[in-house]
Amino acid sequence: MELTLKEVQERTCKAIEQKEWVKDLLNQVVDAACNGQTRVDLNFKGTPAENLGDEYLMLIDYFNMRGFGVNDRDIEDVITIVWDPRHLRVIHPTDRLVSVNQKLTEVLCNMTKAICAETETDKRNIVEEMDAIINDLPDGYNFLNSF
Repeated sequence: MELTLKEVQERTCKAIEQKEWVKDLLNQVVDAACNGQTRVDLNFKGTPAENLGDEYLMLIDYFNMRGFGVNDRDIEDVITIVWDPRHLRVIHPTDRLVSVNQKLTEVLCNMTKAICAETETDKRNIVEEMDAIINDLPDGYNFLNSF
């Protein structure tokens, strides 16, 4: 049986989710989301993660693999889990680069469609669509610093 990295990570996440102490932390995330919050401070004191060893790193890796932002500020026994786009600066730099690459690929595809469009009307429609997107960006928008 040959597995990809993504498949192995998914199996790892499912195994981590089955640990009772992790379930309790995940319930805190769900409760926070249900209350309209976009971040939650998880106190892991009293869990296997409190010794800041492998279980602690596993917990951080779990949330990163699931796409959450993780901030393990220097507050004892607390990590902040974030899922609001305004706070994505806490996402791992590699994930940030993947997002930037995906957005740039989308822009390049739209430019290619505009160049290859058969009629001037098609080209104009695509250019107008791109202009509308650009015009809706907030003042001072800097794509690379928006993540």
